[in-house]
Amino acid sequence: MLARVESGEGAGFVFDALEDETFRSRLGEALSSGASFRGSASSWVLEPTDRQAPFGEQSRVSSAEQSNTSVLYGKRAVLKIYRRLAAGLNPDVEIAEFLERRARFSHVPRLLGTIRFHDADGSPTVAGMAQALVDNQGDGWAYALERVRAEVLDGNGASDRRTNGERPLSASARRLGEITCELHAALASDPGDAAFAPLPVSEGDLENWGGRVALTVKHAGEILAERAASGALAPSARGLARECLAHLPGVPTRIRDLVASLRDDGGSRIRHHGDYHLGQVLVGADQRWIVLDFEGEPARTLVERRRKRSPLRDVAGMLRSLGYAAATARAPADWEAQARAAFLSGYRAVAGRAAFLPGDEPAFARALAVLEVEKAAYEVVYEANNRPDWVTIPARGLVTATAALRSGRVAGAP
Repeated sequence: MLARVESGEGAGFVFDALEDETFRSRLGEALSSGASFRGSASSWVLEPTDRQAPFGEQSRVSSAEQSNTSVLYGKRAVLKIYRRLAAGLNPDVEIAEFLERRARFSHVPRLLGTIRFHDADGSPTVAGMAQALVDNQGDGWAYALERVRAEVLDGNGASDRRTNGERPLSASARRLGEITCELHAALASDPGDAAFAPLPVSEGDLENWGGRVALTVKHAGEILAERAASGALAPSARGLARECLAHLPGVPTRIRDLVASLRDDGGSRIRHHGDYHLGQVLVGADQRWIVLDFEGEPARTLVERRRKRSPLRDVAGMLRSLGYAAATARAPADWEAQARAAFLSGYRAVAGRAAFLPGDEPAFARALAVLEVEKAAYEVVYEANNRPDWVTIPARGLVTATAALRSGRVAGAP
């Protein structure tokens, strides 16, 4: 309930219509058959892509913490209503349509319909998207934590749970790496579509990228220093903050050098997930990985979220997510390293000589190393502003990532 309203016609309440089951049922009916609702200077258009979609079932609003509102129709369909509206193409719908209709990538939920708002001049804004629910065992985050905790609680030791010296999660991580590369290959598969056609990485792109990463690292250092000086960080985090700050001098210059070294082998800029982590993938009931939520980072503009960049941004995001899982579940010392190696081996096995990636292993490693630094620095800023108790996780990741840059351990680094 949002407000109480009184007028000459009586009293009542303003509340979120999605909390009303009758409204949700009518919405489902309109999505099943297609409908439009017109006002004096605007209209809402509900367009099904599958007229057999199961929207007639009992519905409820999901309680999951998300940047949108999700309505579940039984166990077979979910309607995502976007909270932050912006005119133009929404990448969540745009990419879902592309993968289903053109690229035939099957590791995404089936698209069932869309809701669009048209203003007075006819400009469309995507307001919602319906997809089939996937029978699953939970998302990748819960799956990884459960595997780590089961291993930690195993009284006989982790070695009893391994096959050929490998932890049970490693096979799943390798398969996730394969699916991730298959996703990137699908998104780069249509040179005739201007919205998806790969673009070569230019010298100007590299200069902008190096400058952007250096600025993100600088911002992370500034916010860590400010939070440490003000006492906003927990005592356990202050020492780590000082360690992290000690690693940052010289890193921006090192980043620019590494990026410049990719001048002749930077791969391509393509459409990609943009907010890729363990919470954005599901473990299907058949153990298949399903990729969700191509909306991108919600705080960014639609232009930014649709921008083509190196697909290794997604790879870096997933590697950092594995680091978060290891830290959160207090994994054995070598757990993260093994999961990372498995994910990367799966990705590289599928990639081969893919044109959208740097062509050789040293160039691949240099690009990925810079992107991991960028991601960890971004996470430091995010956690410091939103979840200060979590800032130690990305700060530790930033220490590790920058230490590799400073010591020259990046493969083939100049």
